[in-house]
Amino acid sequence: MGAAQASDTVFSILAKAHERGDKKATPEELEELRAKVKQNYEEQTDMRYGAARAGVDAIIQPHERVAC
Repeated sequence: MGAAQASDTVFSILAKAHERGDKKATPEELEELRAKVKQNYEEQTDMRYGAARAGVDAIIQPHERVAC
């Protein structure tokens, strides 16, 4: 699942949770929430994010790839 689909899924869950609360979200608030969730997913799926948190052993550039 890519960042766009994942962020839409998380947004849907958060939006429904917001609707169940006492305060109803305005369309502007929902759009702001959607943008924030998407931005977070885009940042966290970047290879440098994973590498900085020891989730990636190495980043191999395409021109450095060795044929197996």
